[in-house]
Amino acid sequence: MVSREWGGPTSNSWPAGPVHTRFPRTSVRSNTPGVHRCLAIAAAWLVLANLVPVRPLASAQLDSASLHATLRGWADQVWLQLLDRNGAIDGRLSDRGILQRFHPDMHGEYRLDLIAVGFLPSEEYEWYARSSGFRWSAGSLNKPALAVASQFKVAVPVGGDWLFRVRADIEDNLEAKRTFLRFSFTKWWPSGLLAFAEGSVDPEKSGSDIEFGAGWRDRSSRRSVIASFAVLDWWSDFIYLNLQAAVKSPRDSTIEYEAQPLAV
Repeated sequence: MVSREWGGPTSNSWPAGPVHTRFPRTSVRSNTPGVHRCLAIAAAWLVLANLVPVRPLASAQLDSASLHATLRGWADQVWLQLLDRNGAIDGRLSDRGILQRFHPDMHGEYRLDLIAVGFLPSEEYEWYARSSGFRWSAGSLNKPALAVASQFKVAVPVGGDWLFRVRADIEDNLEAKRTFLRFSFTKWWPSGLLAFAEGSVDPEKSGSDIEFGAGWRDRSSRRSVIASFAVLDWWSDFIYLNLQAAVKSPRDSTIEYEAQPLAV
């Protein structure tokens, strides 16, 4: 929350000495005593406004100078849509999924509503600055529907420079209805270098992914450079071809890959 204060001098000290206020001579003729009483009250307020100092802007400027922001939340949301394509309403090939097309349920202010419901870049910065936490947001999309999103994450040291992380993303809106769980192991070095392996758990087994990455992170300034690649639906063909689940599947269609899909 940023508090803004207006008025007052820009220095931290108020000038010493008396403050003089001059008012021009004004002749007011009225047979009503209330007019003179109002003029007297207004004059008193003007005098007090000049005598009482206003808190300077310096403190507000110092508060705003310490604010930070990040777009990492937006980047993670785009990456999540790619990893969890099964979380799209009506399936991964629907017009509400990764194809991101408009459909009749989305009114003209749908995107604006999602922005209003979501977290600010400054709030995203505070979220990613912490290794563990939980957050939740909700807002109206239309008369019968709410957009709901929640995230949970926890990081536990497992000995030495190893770290075990668990993260859950829950989302329900006009495009997605997902509960996506990810877990990872990260190796840290004193120089700031890191390497990690991450896997996901999808209610539909064929939609599970595995990701590998490496990079560098400055723990004091929180700056980082990380590159990763993911093997999408890494055992989909094993389930539907090797185990012949496609033959016994109650669904009317399944996906079989000619080449393993990757994402960078």
